[in-house]
Amino acid sequence: MKIIYVDDEKINLFRFQIELSKIETKHQLMTFDNAQAALEYAQISQPDIAFLDIEMDEKNGIWLARKLGQMSIPFAFVTAHQGYAVEAFSLFAIHYILKPITAHSINEVLHRLEEIKSKTSTSDFSQQLQLLIQKELPGKSYPKKIFIKRRFKIDIVELENIMFFEASGSYTIIKTKDGQKHKSSNLLRTYEESLDDHPDFLRIHRAFIINKNCVVAILKNDKRNMIQLTDGTELEISPSLVISILDLLNL
Repeated sequence: MKIIYVDDEKINLFRFQIELSKIETKHQLMTFDNAQAALEYAQISQPDIAFLDIEMDEKNGIWLARKLGQMSIPFAFVTAHQGYAVEAFSLFAIHYILKPITAHSINEVLHRLEEIKSKTSTSDFSQQLQLLIQKELPGKSYPKKIFIKRRFKIDIVELENIMFFEASGSYTIIKTKDGQKHKSSNLLRTYEESLDDHPDFLRIHRAFIINKNCVVAILKNDKRNMIQLTDGTELEISPSLVISILDLLNL
């Protein structure tokens, strides 16, 4: 069984590893101290279950749970606060553990997972997990316009008219469908966070976020993969993200 545990406190990662070792079951454990790294691993390796700390700096466990749920990877939340509405997350494949983590609590989740899978077909399991994610985890609204501050004015750009965002040092270059380029003083990471899970925008590289509606071709060779946009621009796809990006683009 492939298991991942994500927690931004390294002492908790170590404790989980110790407690899991007490369980008499064959497993392969990977631990991560940030949600993004865990997601990139999960996209390639498809773990059987993920244990997620809810409260983490930057991207938290709920953000990662939504991502994993879209990939039909079951997960359990880990929290130090009983005040969370954890009962809502204990439905179907979703369960929770209160810290401190123990071998017993981990084993309980693994047994629950096996029980559910034994009673449910793979397709039904995936469908139910998707429905639960949509119902229980909070959704997100997105900006329709981007405001770019300049010295004497503020440019207002419709989000749907943006072709791609490109990191440029401490700035971000925003190219629109009419061929204009706008220079923003915000980091690319700022736009990534505001557009997280947006159905039309996808980060393909540490330097690029693209509008999926502007993609016309994928160019492949032995050394790298490129995305071609409607105006002929070619942008590189990060090697570690190629498989997941092609899947998200339905290619």
